[in-house]
Amino acid sequence: MPQRTWVHWLLEALAAAAVLTVIALIGIHWGSLPERIPTHFNAAGEPNGWGPRNMLLILGGVAVGLYIVLSVAARAQRFVNVPFQLRRDDPHVQAEMLSMVIMVKTVTLVQLAWTIWRNIQTAQGHAEGLGPWFLPIYLTCLFLPLAYHLARLWRYRID
Repeated sequence: MPQRTWVHWLLEALAAAAVLTVIALIGIHWGSLPERIPTHFNAAGEPNGWGPRNMLLILGGVAVGLYIVLSVAARAQRFVNVPFQLRRDDPHVQAEMLSMVIMVKTVTLVQLAWTIWRNIQTAQGHAEGLGPWFLPIYLTCLFLPLAYHLARLWRYRID
């Protein structure tokens, strides 16, 4: 297993903080939420589906589950798929895969925390959805670093 850098630990702390934020947001606002909340948003970030507030509990469970699964994947990298064959026993590959999984975990959990916060704000009438910049920012924050890591892994592919 490769050594974690200070950047890895910083991203791990951010991911853990996002999960704790999700749990805190749901717990703090549960009593003040209406029975129906937004459950889906279109590409412009506007709510276009509504359902019971219990959906927030599912999203909270998803956040905890993602944190656990991606933490395991960072250690058991054989479970991480990439679109080409790799020499997975190479220490450089293991280090790059670790960085990639930690980055995906952090971006995804921060996005989920933002989504839940805006969901609560929208349900309470304080916001009108996720905002038009949510999807482009999230996709950029996810796919640019992912492309970077995959490009770095490409040189360790098995032909």
